[in-house]
Amino acid sequence: GPIDLLVTNLMIRDLDGPELAERAIKLRPRLKVMFLAERMEDVLAKEEAIRAGTVVIKPFTPVGLAERVREVLESNNQSMAVADRARS
Repeated sequence: GPIDLLVTNLMIRDLDGPELAERAIKLRPRLKVMFLAERMEDVLAKEEAIRAGTVVIKPFTPVGLAERVREVLESNNQSMAVADRARS
């Protein structure tokens, strides 16, 4: 079936988030990506690699995360490289 959004941690032990996203986008070119990051330093370290996705900095509330997911899914722009905290 269709997969509209990949939500993954930016920093993963064996395979980092941008590499996972790159592989997934090769299989599903219209896939949108949302990276979850612990710290802004992580985002800056991976800045070049995350251009194809949105970044949400932890901590976030369930409502804040749901709002960001809705924004990404409703966006026509596949690469919304926006770093912020999803809180409400």
